[in-house]
Amino acid sequence: MISASKILLLFLAAVFMPLAVVSFAANQSEFKSTIEEVELAGRLSSESFVKPDGKKGREVILTLRDPVSIDGDEFSGPKTGVIKVQLVFSNNRIRGKTTRLLNRNVRIIGILFHAHKPEHRAPVLMDVKKVAAARA
Repeated sequence: MISASKILLLFLAAVFMPLAVVSFAANQSEFKSTIEEVELAGRLSSESFVKPDGKKGREVILTLRDPVSIDGDEFSGPKTGVIKVQLVFSNNRIRGKTTRLLNRNVRIIGILFHAHKPEHRAPVLMDVKKVAAARA
């Protein structure tokens, strides 16, 4: 027979254990690639590099304030502790706005995906949908 103290202990564990798990998960920024728009905060910079065809290129990089993790996809396994995200643009207006915010802190909304081409400069990229200067 189970004692009353063991029943109480099991009850408390059943009530408080899910709260601990939710609290732990809330402190981590984990995202799914190519599925949902996410918001990231960090500092914009640009990096130059040489393309596979020998031409020089320049990419916009977001250095995050807090590292994030991204699940795996068909190109790569999960990535954890990501601090640098290469930004890509399907809209030239947003590219222009982002370029004007270089060397500033920003908040960016977009869709994350894994690097899968030689010209990708970071392990994770973001297709930018919105960008705004961060409030001080």
